[in-house]
Amino acid sequence: MIDTSVWIECGKDADLRLAIEKIAEKNEIRSSGIIDEEIERAYDLLIKQKRHGESKFRELYFKLKKATVKESEAVKSLTNEYYKEGGKIKLRVGQMIADLTIVASASLDNADFILTLNRKTMSSDSARNVYSLVNSRRKLRIPQFLTDKLSIRRFANDV
Repeated sequence: MIDTSVWIECGKDADLRLAIEKIAEKNEIRSSGIIDEEIERAYDLLIKQKRHGESKFRELYFKLKKATVKESEAVKSLTNEYYKEGGKIKLRVGQMIADLTIVASASLDNADFILTLNRKTMSSDSARNVYSLVNSRRKLRIPQFLTDKLSIRRFANDV
């Protein structure tokens, strides 16, 4: 699963865009309803700011995305469990609902990887500990995070 932060950066970084296209050649790109919504909001904002060149990420997203994991009761339940566990360790879960939902969607979709440039919340060490604890209890796969452009480019070359 590819987070909104990566898609937006594809509007500015041609090398990253090529890496994502390469990944899509050999992997089915699946997304979540939250990412769909964030893509639309980011696109609208860039258009209002007359940053049309950067807004091309939206076209790439819809071209490469093959399926969307809907926000089902299972996704909501897992998101809620992350929220509760995160609250116990003072993780700022109130600001992370979208991130938690994306990770829940990826976990329930049995995703191998989450590509994100969001290292402060979604892929912080504390957040990863929460995902690991909850997913282990539920016997769910814990997606591996790729959190910088270099690791995403390397991954594209390895697939």
